[in-house]
Amino acid sequence: MIITKTPGTDGIVTIETCKEQLLYEIQGMYYLNCDVTAVIDKVEFTQVGKERVELSGITGQPPPRTTKVGITAFGGYTAELHWSLIGLDIPEKVRMAEIQMKHRTGADRMSRFLQWSLTSYGSVPSDPQDYNSATIDLRLFAQATNEEDLSWENFAKPALEIVMQSWPAATTTPDKRQAVPQLVSIPDSKLHSPC
Repeated sequence: MIITKTPGTDGIVTIETCKEQLLYEIQGMYYLNCDVTAVIDKVEFTQVGKERVELSGITGQPPPRTTKVGITAFGGYTAELHWSLIGLDIPEKVRMAEIQMKHRTGADRMSRFLQWSLTSYGSVPSDPQDYNSATIDLRLFAQATNEEDLSWENFAKPALEIVMQSWPAATTTPDKRQAVPQLVSIPDSKLHSPC
């Protein structure tokens, strides 16, 4: 079998890209399908030209009784905000910001989130020598079933309004595109179904 692509389209067809695609979500030496079980332990790829790879060495066995089924379900919406958190006592500043943000958002709105987390990424040395080494990323992430629960008014604004009463040099990132609710789906590929 020769693997190739439509001329003039993006992407590449090499031995490496073909191996990656073959191994995507495969466990072990078998690829289970409703029609056949492909045995891939002796597979070989040979580059036979530009954007042309020959595939050989795959054998077949009878199909399994069940096969993996991928189902994607509506997962709601997500939104996030980021701040630069600067200086010492980072864990204390994160705790203070979390208390203030939750209070400003209000218990009623907080109960509408499927998930709401404030997480710091990075660490600051005990004696930072410059601004960059004294700065970490603070990420507020939320998920909700309804898009309106993550609107600017219900999610971003309450979190941003605490800035003048929070940690010194509180700086939010200028890019607020992620603060707009984004539709998400939840894949579940662990289900098995009769063939």
